[in-house]
Amino acid sequence: TVSTSPKSKYFKLSLIATGKGTVWFDDASLVLISERPSLRVPRVTQAPTVDGRVDEPVWQSSALAEGFMVLGGSGAIAPVGTRARLCFDPEALYIAFECDEPSVGSLVRRTSRDGHEVWNDDCVEVFLDLEHDRSSYLHLGVSASGFKAQERRLGKSWYTDWYSTSGQEAPAPKWSAAVSVGERSWSAELRLPFDQIGGPPQPGTLWGANFCRTRRAGGQEENSVWSYTEGQFYAVPERFGTLVFVTGPAQEPVRVVRQIADPPMPTIVPQPQRVQAGSGVVRITARTPVVVAPDLD
Repeated sequence: TVSTSPKSKYFKLSLIATGKGTVWFDDASLVLISERPSLRVPRVTQAPTVDGRVDEPVWQSSALAEGFMVLGGSGAIAPVGTRARLCFDPEALYIAFECDEPSVGSLVRRTSRDGHEVWNDDCVEVFLDLEHDRSSYLHLGVSASGFKAQERRLGKSWYTDWYSTSGQEAPAPKWSAAVSVGERSWSAELRLPFDQIGGPPQPGTLWGANFCRTRRAGGQEENSVWSYTEGQFYAVPERFGTLVFVTGPAQEPVRVVRQIADPPMPTIVPQPQRVQAGSGVVRITARTPVVVAPDLD
């Protein structure tokens, strides 16, 4: 993570080679962490089986949320990796979490029932702003032992028990989840039926979203998020990223190779671009366009 001065007008990252050869940034990228990320969520013809094992081919062509950052950590990458994958069919939204874990034996799995005790275990959480109003959201969580928790915020009111303060019922969506624990990781799969939340999204529909992980294995709590969030709480809907539902595949960045003509110069990957950044915090990730220049001026 690189922090720039409020007076900064430019930020330049250069890769310089002397002589002939090939040089490249290995999946380097430069992003302003304050920018909300987005994902194209593809529609699939065959839904994954919700068994906790993220091993079906459908997940490889799904949208991928990675590069989880420490909650309130100024853009620092979480020390233990987490990835979330998404796809949908006409019936439901499917979400998979893959959680690296070097200390599987110390996973905290005390919870023995569904409910808010899930938040005290190693767990993963999903926030979905179905109206994309950056205020309301549906909050789903799954512990490493496979138990579920859920709560809902509608406007300015909390619905932790699915009843409003005026006594009007707010129906709980019926959703399912499963967990699998391996030797060096654990994973979770969730299925949220669309008929429980008002119907399926149309192509181009936008939802707000964030994906979060609470890690307690290893002896201390570590909280990480997909979309950069300041403070100590996940539930900050104005910082949620964006999901775009599409009928085609999830779109990946295109790698461009530029061959340099005589006089001999290095081959540079990807296509050089100029990036300007003012004050704030930037983070070099696997998706950032990079400035490549033959000088340091």
